[in-house]
Amino acid sequence: MDSQQDKLEHFNWHCSEEQQAAARRYFVEEFEGDLSCLIQPSGEKGYWDNAALVFAEIGSPRIDPYLPELLNWLMDMNWPGASVIFELLSGGDELVLAPALKGSIATAISEGDEDWFDSLHELSLRIGDDGQPKEISPEVMLFKALNLALGVNFYSSSDLRKCLKYFSDQGYHVHSMETHEWESEELYHLRVDLSILGLDGEIDWDRHHDISKSVELVEAKLALADKEGFRAMFTVWV
Repeated sequence: MDSQQDKLEHFNWHCSEEQQAAARRYFVEEFEGDLSCLIQPSGEKGYWDNAALVFAEIGSPRIDPYLPELLNWLMDMNWPGASVIFELLSGGDELVLAPALKGSIATAISEGDEDWFDSLHELSLRIGDDGQPKEISPEVMLFKALNLALGVNFYSSSDLRKCLKYFSDQGYHVHSMETHEWESEELYHLRVDLSILGLDGEIDWDRHHDISKSVELVEAKLALADKEGFRAMFTVWV
């Protein structure tokens, strides 16, 4: 019988389809050892698609001890196997995945890894997906605003209002907001009249720290956008 390493070698894209299928079957049906050997094996991307397919076939609970390493696979969604791992984890048990996901999000934030954070955030919205949209997470949005130094996008005034309440409870407020009117995913334009740019043109920069002014302006702009009824994207800085 071929050794474990021989089977891994057959994960390579350059092997025949028969060899790749036989190698996957071995790890799914016969191999009972440590699955860490399948985490992005050999450090060469030509092996990763088959490794991801094996994890998807094995599934929970056997893959549960490897969740932190599998989440690392999502650092770059262009990596081979990343989309397979994403779909695998998104269909998993939220309670099982949550501790590892929380740790990975914290690491992504501390390292300023925006791409990885976005993948993990999307995963957090998709776990146990039942086909219904999930509520936005104010905690995650504040994490992103504070730690990635980015304007945070909201796609409805109701989502933004919900998060503003949480931001305020945590001692933060909006100091700038851009409102874009969308015609399509590729075509949208800035609505300066519904934006807050330097607290609506104030030249006194101390006004940026005037919380009551901020709250008043944000609500006024949101109310006007709601009245017009167009599809909007709100980008805020806290």
